Amino acid sequence: MCHTMPSRSFMILLLLSFVIPHAYSDELQQTLQTLDKVIEQKEVYRQNRQNRIDSLSVLWAQRDLTEAARIDVASEMHRLYSRYRSDTAIYCLDYILSTDSVRRTPWLHDLYSVYRAENLAVTGSVIKALQIMDSIHVDESTRYELRDRYYQTMRTIYGYLTDYHEGEPIAQQYAATTQLYRDSVLMIEQNPVSLAIARGDNFIQHGDAVGAEASVAPYADDPDPQVRAFCEVILYDACRLRGDKKQQQLHLARAAIYDLQSGQTEYCALSRLAELVFEEKDVARARRYLNCALEDATLGHAALRSQEVMHLLPMVQEMHLHTLE
Repeated sequence: MCHTMPSRSFMILLLLSFVIPHAYSDELQQTLQTLDKVIEQKEVYRQNRQNRIDSLSVLWAQRDLTEAARIDVASEMHRLYSRYRSDTAIYCLDYILSTDSVRRTPWLHDLYSVYRAENLAVTGSVIKALQIMDSIHVDESTRYELRDRYYQTMRTIYGYLTDYHEGEPIAQQYAATTQLYRDSVLMIEQNPVSLAIARGDNFIQHGDAVGAEASVAPYADDPDPQVRAFCEVILYDACRLRGDKKQQQLHLARAAIYDLQSGQTEYCALSRLAELVFEEKDVARARRYLNCALEDATLGHAALRSQEVMHLLPMVQEMHLHTLE
């Protein structure tokens, strides 16, 4: 007997017929409500970041700045534009790479080229990013700053490729390459916070939730919200390994709060959280989170993050329309 697959609309209507009210714990409900308020105020947080950039732009406009001072200003502007507006971050690096002092210092030129490759990968230009990385040679004699950044960036780029090709045979190859660079980071990392995060990530890849939690626990309340966000994502992954959906949502909500309060537009926590609350039948919240993530990814030219959102958004939008009927 032949069977035909039910239509997408039928499946959504079937899901709706079994919808039960979503129930959150008090702690999670309070955290989600805080996140909702942060989303409403995200323009304020983004403007705070832009104000810091604007103050640097005033400094940049001073004609008597030395080249060294101008490079310092451009470097700080690049730091603020990264994970906010990656295309503009690249312009900052283009200036730095054009300066005489950087061009005359090979390891420094390579270091800023690595930063450029990282920003290009965020915008979706992964092939160009890898071309830059392939032009740079590192070994045990390479200066630590360059070697460390190189391994970090290669891990990030191949992590993007692994996620982008999820479900395809080549994804396993990309995941193996990602692990090689993750191992390289672990071997040489000198920054204790970066090392703890790298260790936590590595424990997750090997299915060790306890090890991951122990690695990042000392830094979960770090003064830097970026560090706290990274820690919360690792704690989310640890709960994912345990199958604890409620705690997954809690850690992702906290990470999303830290991301948004930092004025960032390139992040992963909010879209992952949207998927989880959608599974809880909280369609309105899932739609709000995805719309926020897509708007930010578009503003920040974070092409790969946009693709992540678009994977889920059509289904959420369709479910939302059915709830209105």
